[in-house]
Amino acid sequence: GKVRSRADLARRSDLQRARVTQLMGLLRLDPLVRDFIRSLGVETPERAVTERKLKTLTSLRDGAQLLAARRRLPGFAAFEAKRASA
Repeated sequence: GKVRSRADLARRSDLQRARVTQLMGLLRLDPLVRDFIRSLGVETPERAVTERKLKTLTSLRDGAQLLAARRRLPGFAAFEAKRASA
């Protein structure tokens, strides 16, 4: 269903409103970064890609976000290169 606000979403999902805001912020990640995250398998080390690392990317725009992802997210550069050659 639809929700009218983050507070409404928080109530419906039994989360704090601040947590909903944090999670919604991750939607500002570049689509390629989000695809990379979705592609990670269960064998990916737990600390390889953390919410903290991702959060630092959300304040960056355009190419700066992808450049930072190449430096901070293990495997992202290879994923990006593979996607570009496909």
